[in-house]
Amino acid sequence: MIEIEHSQLERARRVLRGIDNGFARAVSGALNRASSGFVTDMTRETCSRYHVKASEVRRALSVRRAGVNSLVSAVVARGRRRSLADYKLLPASPNRRRELQGAVKKDGLKPLGARAFLVERGGRYLPYVKKRDGGVEPFISPSIPQIVKNEETVAEVERGAAVRFRKRIDHEILRLLGGLRR
Repeated sequence: MIEIEHSQLERARRVLRGIDNGFARAVSGALNRASSGFVTDMTRETCSRYHVKASEVRRALSVRRAGVNSLVSAVVARGRRRSLADYKLLPASPNRRRELQGAVKKDGLKPLGARAFLVERGGRYLPYVKKRDGGVEPFISPSIPQIVKNEETVAEVERGAAVRFRKRIDHEILRLLGGLRR
C-alpha cells in the first residue's frame, strides 16, 4: 500500500476545481500509471531474487485500474503452487552420478537428499521424493503470489510507486490545465 501526502492531494483539488472531474481524472491517471510501474518494478525485483521468468511473473499479476468514479487501483497476484522444476533444478534429466539439487531463491542450490529422484511427466522431468512409508510425493515449491510478497521486494517496489505517483500527479495536473505553468 502506498501512502499519498494529503497536502499534495489538496493542492491538486484546489488547482483543478474549475475543471469538470479534474481532480478525479488527475488522481486516477496518476494511480493507473503508478500501478503499471508497480508491475514492472515487481517483476524486475522478483526476477533479481528468484529463479523465475519475467513473463511468468507478469502473467500472475493483474491491475485493477482506477477510474473517475473509483479512485482505487490495485495489483493482484494469482497462481498455483509450482514444481521445483519450474525454478532451478540440477540435473534437469536423470543422472545417476549426480545428486539432485534445487533452488527457488538465487542464494545457491541446495541438495534435495538421497531419497529424491526424477520422474518424466508430460515431456519433462519433475522431482519427487520417496517417503518413509513407501509412498512418493512431488517436491512442491511456492507459487508466484507467494514469492512476490517477499518483504524486501514489496518495500522497494512501494517506495518506487510512491515516487512515481508524486511525479505523475504533477504531470496530470499540467496536462489537464493544458500544459500551462503555475
